[in-house]
Amino acid sequence: MLYIGEALSKAAAISQRQFGSFVEEQGPVDAGQLGNALMGLLMCMRSVSPQEVEWHKTLGGAPDWRSWLARGLPVASTIGQSWSSACETHTELKRTRDEAVKAIVDWLPHCPERRDLIHRDLLHQNVLIERDVVTGIFSWKHSLFGDFLYDVAACSLWSGWHPGVAAADIWTRTLQEASNIDLIDAEHRHRMYQLHIAIEHLYWYVHTGNDAELLRLLDVMTPLLR
Repeated sequence: MLYIGEALSKAAAISQRQFGSFVEEQGPVDAGQLGNALMGLLMCMRSVSPQEVEWHKTLGGAPDWRSWLARGLPVASTIGQSWSSACETHTELKRTRDEAVKAIVDWLPHCPERRDLIHRDLLHQNVLIERDVVTGIFSWKHSLFGDFLYDVAACSLWSGWHPGVAAADIWTRTLQEASNIDLIDAEHRHRMYQLHIAIEHLYWYVHTGNDAELLRLLDVMTPLLR
């Protein structure tokens, strides 16, 4: 960072310009380099201890990782009416969401209380890479300390939208490179985190009236619930 302070009566920050291309711009032909870049980033983030990152020592105000996961499951009051209307329009919406919530709630007592640094938004033009190296990471506003597989699950969930991310197959790479102790119940954690992220985005698509993406996400959730 070159400057942190105020400008035009607002908070401001200026960083050195970084070069590269965004993760989601990579095609299947770039999968090898993309996979190396993302795995290097994920391993580096896991090496950060909570004490080293002052701005997010807590889980967004939640007392523990399980509580943070649970608090995002209910339908927010701000979309209550929109949610009811969407459920009337899309008959499978409420059923799919309710099944996903039940699966996560039943699993939460067995969820590990980990404290890995996670970004939670590695796509959406937030990570620059050049060849197989990450050159810039933006938008840390959603970051917190939890289970590193949450970021892996996000890559898996959105791989249907991004062919290069799908071809990089971060999930398989994680199984090959992580230690045995870090992979206890990994398949179940990976699936539940995908459902958790999907629920959050179901609410977002209802809020924004994006029916096309809502239906596409429901299709992705169906095999996760089997």
